[in-house]
Amino acid sequence: MIRVTNIEAELKRVKKEAQKEVPTELLKQANKIKDALVDATPVDTGFARSRWATELGRNNEGDIQVSITNDAPYIEDLNRGTSQQAPARFIELTLSDQLKQAGDDVIEYE
Repeated sequence: MIRVTNIEAELKRVKKEAQKEVPTELLKQANKIKDALVDATPVDTGFARSRWATELGRNNEGDIQVSITNDAPYIEDLNRGTSQQAPARFIELTLSDQLKQAGDDVIEYE
């Protein structure tokens, strides 16, 4: 049996420990999604595939946030279906597939 004499200190310890785990797990999941996006991105020169990136940060409310971005100037054109190598909206299709696999139901797409 575990006996906790200082519940407030124990709660702080558990919260601190959880805060270390959450970012690591989020980044791990985000990188898995990013890798799927890389694989789904049509390739001619490889530039668009190389521009996928993940970033871990906090929003204005202090909540942990993970962003997956691609700064290739023509990524939106590719996503509209200008390449015969990938269907239109391949980004959304890939995200949807990855989220179904992860069992998650929350995503914001900009």
